[in-house]
Amino acid sequence: MIKICAFKHFLFLLLCIPCSILAQENNLYFEHINYDVNLSQSSISSIHQSKKGFIWIGTATGLIRYDGYNYLHFVRNKNSIGTISNNHINAILEDNSGNLWIGTNNGLNLFDKEKNNFINIDIPPIKGGRNYISSIIEDDHKNIWIGTFGGVKKLDKKNKLLKDVSSDSNSVFKKSRVLSLFYDKRYGVLAGTSKGLLCLDIKRGIKRSFPKIWYSNDSFLKSKIIKIIKEDNGDLWFATETNGVFLFSEKRNTLTNYLHNSKNKNSISSNWVNDILAINEKTVWFATKNGLCIYRKDKNDFVNYKHNPLISSSLSDDDIKCLWKDRSNSVWLGTVGGGVNFFHNTNTNFTHISETTKPNFGLNNSIVNAVVKEADGSLWVGTYGGGLNYLDFKNSKSYSYLIDNYDEEKTVNLITSLVSQDPVNLLCGTFSGLYKFNKVSKSFLQIPLSDPNSKTRERAITAICKDGEDIWIGTDGNGLKKINKEGVIKSYSADGKPNSISDNFITDIENRKETLWIATQFGLNSFDKRTGKVVEVYNTYGKNSLSNVSLTVLFTDSKKRLWIGTDYDGLNYFDQKSGKFYVINKAMGFTDETIKSITEDVQGNLWVTANDLLFRIKIKQFSLPFKASNLEITKFSSKDGLKVKQFSNNSGLRLNRDQLVFGSSKGLIIFNPQKVIKTQNESEIVLTKLIVNNREILPGDKDFPLKKNISETSEITLKYGQAYIGIEFSALNFVNTQNNNYSYKLERSFSKDGWHDIGTQHNISLMDLQPGTYNLSIKTSNEEGLWNPSIKSLKIIVLPPWWRTWWAYLIYLAFFILSSMLLYRFVRNREILKRALFLEQAEKERQQELYRMKLDFFTNVSHEIRTPLTLISGPVEELLNTVEKNSPQENKLKIIKNNSDRLLKLVNELMDFRKAEKGSMKIYCEQQDIVPFCFDIYESFRGIAVEKNIDYKFVLNINSILVYFDKNQMEKVIL
Repeated sequence: MIKICAFKHFLFLLLCIPCSILAQENNLYFEHINYDVNLSQSSISSIHQSKKGFIWIGTATGLIRYDGYNYLHFVRNKNSIGTISNNHINAILEDNSGNLWIGTNNGLNLFDKEKNNFINIDIPPIKGGRNYISSIIEDDHKNIWIGTFGGVKKLDKKNKLLKDVSSDSNSVFKKSRVLSLFYDKRYGVLAGTSKGLLCLDIKRGIKRSFPKIWYSNDSFLKSKIIKIIKEDNGDLWFATETNGVFLFSEKRNTLTNYLHNSKNKNSISSNWVNDILAINEKTVWFATKNGLCIYRKDKNDFVNYKHNPLISSSLSDDDIKCLWKDRSNSVWLGTVGGGVNFFHNTNTNFTHISETTKPNFGLNNSIVNAVVKEADGSLWVGTYGGGLNYLDFKNSKSYSYLIDNYDEEKTVNLITSLVSQDPVNLLCGTFSGLYKFNKVSKSFLQIPLSDPNSKTRERAITAICKDGEDIWIGTDGNGLKKINKEGVIKSYSADGKPNSISDNFITDIENRKETLWIATQFGLNSFDKRTGKVVEVYNTYGKNSLSNVSLTVLFTDSKKRLWIGTDYDGLNYFDQKSGKFYVINKAMGFTDETIKSITEDVQGNLWVTANDLLFRIKIKQFSLPFKASNLEITKFSSKDGLKVKQFSNNSGLRLNRDQLVFGSSKGLIIFNPQKVIKTQNESEIVLTKLIVNNREILPGDKDFPLKKNISETSEITLKYGQAYIGIEFSALNFVNTQNNNYSYKLERSFSKDGWHDIGTQHNISLMDLQPGTYNLSIKTSNEEGLWNPSIKSLKIIVLPPWWRTWWAYLIYLAFFILSSMLLYRFVRNREILKRALFLEQAEKERQQELYRMKLDFFTNVSHEIRTPLTLISGPVEELLNTVEKNSPQENKLKIIKNNSDRLLKLVNELMDFRKAEKGSMKIYCEQQDIVPFCFDIYESFRGIAVEKNIDYKFVLNINSILVYFDKNQMEKVIL
């Protein structure tokens, strides 16, 4: 409701300011978009804010999307598909479905917000005519009506065609050159054409009649109407090309024509009106070819605003083409040659009176150090080097008076403090001593504070306090001075003696009946005026002590409460009964910066300046110590129209019942504390640009799968290797966008993250993101640190490399299972083989053991057989010796002898085999004749052969062969 009421009270706020201030052209402060850098130097034809929050600016050289920081320029490119059909933009409309329609000199375009390009709608290859789109509107049934130079058309959304509204070839709606369209439930579609106003029955497609009073005004019927609007009360406004504006009141049944009158300064400034904007029920704005006109219904007059080259905050150009009020109630003004002007309702919060040149109303120096008001509301202003200034608000006149016209060092004309001594005289504290200014003679008289014979110059005066006929003066390093009514000067300094002041650097003095409160750079002093001694000094730290002993300003409010401003660490309240101090600081929503000035409005609220900020402290419940819940602290800054770089020390006061005034480095700030509007922080963050690996990504990029425009995207998927991500965003808050503060956090499902404050930086870089799913959250805050509850989220999926994908892991698992199975089979077969080998080895060993047992058996048996054979051989040899030679008995005995010998050899061979097996067998070779050796073997088998009737012969080819051999081993070979 604050924003809505802002414009309702806008004019009333201005009227509360003295008339002389209203006479200045800088009542409305306009910010200018630097079109020389960011926009092409062309006429601004239309301005529109989409539901998303972007500002769309139609120019003669293309369409521009503005997000508060950057400008995205859309222009025609005949070699590229999806560009706008023509660079000259005439009309912009966003329908109820969120579709953005752009009318150009050559056709209608639909903006595809997901792909960030355009769809050309039914554009035949002709010049002008139906291709020249002048206006676009939507009715209550979501039908789109198009005004062209070839008549009124209805949009077929399904087939994307522009269709005639009448089948009659002679219909006036098919031949007229349409300049504007407006839909009204009562009248249908009103079409302003080059030949006058037409009314279309949208159901039957025929012309319908006007109210009778319209027909009675030929000028109205023939006017080229280029804009029609309807106010909430039902009044219709018609802007014409050459006949000013018409107001139709259905309730009063009147049609009023407002024309420019060169003899009346309160008339509309031009008869050529391009646009109309209803601000509230009492105020209507008109964009004309000769500046901005504000119609005040209660006064039935116009206030005109024009370009002033001497005032930077005035309009940039007088030829205004279009107006638009955005969702924060700011007004955008498009001009022919001055780009875009921006006005926010907070610009009316504060009236700035700064340095100017004669005969303009203002100051001769921009830095204000001290202010004193007169009973009639005029103001005396002490400046930094410009001497004394006098502002007569009633007569809109300003004067300046120099103490020394030849002040080369600029110390005498540097006024640091002011106080009215009486109705005629004004005391001026300067950087070089004290002066008295006579308001009648307009002359200065120096009042020496030090010994006339002293060679040192006067010290700077920091504070002056009038106490009846006595004057108390605080100096910068020379202590406290008192001037009584006789002009006698008495000094009090920090000389180390008991009851002396704590410091010679005095910053402020606050008067009481019997006491002075003296603020110094080293504590607060309670000074007894009767005794001239310091009763108490407060310059220690600790609980319920001053938050800082370096003091800047003192203030006594309407309830006689003493407030102390410090160089840092907040504002202190002194409870004189308990002697304790209680602080309001940053922890309570205030500030810890240097307190400059303190004053109070009629409602008892404290207004405190600190560097470049202004605070309102409303005490809902006074209880000690202070609690944040009992205080309502509001901060005002540049976002709220406060154009201040630095407030001045001890230079604030209540000018009258409705106004406060503060001095600053940029002049005077005057405002009505009850009418100050606070900027709300309700903007939602929108993503404006996506950068991957130092490359901006647009929808449809083959290498980067961005299906929709980043502003329409809630999730992005990136490949492995695309882990460097840059994201730009905007809160779409166009009031001092450079002061928007942001914070972000990046979380994963298993990893939580805290918020990272990035200040006014509206972009973030995410580097070296590992594969996984992330959730990026971004939020914005106002200058009070209050975070907007609306948080923008973006899901970021970084894909793993192919070797870390699910199917790769599936392959790895299958390979692992197969390998495990093969390994298992291999190990199992090996174990089986080992078992088989073991069994085979065991069997072999068993066989060998059995073999050894057999061999041992045969060896043992052989030993046993050898003995009987030896016993047999002996008798056989004896028998051979006794028988006759060549007798049959001899032959038989020889056979027995030979076979027994052979059997003995066999037994010996068994024993030799045992030796061979043990490796102890030896061969004894000697040269022998092998033929008889073989014959002897033959002879041993001849008896068996005869017995078995075997033809058994010994055949010789040679009678003797000498060979080296071992008889025993050779016999084995032959046998």
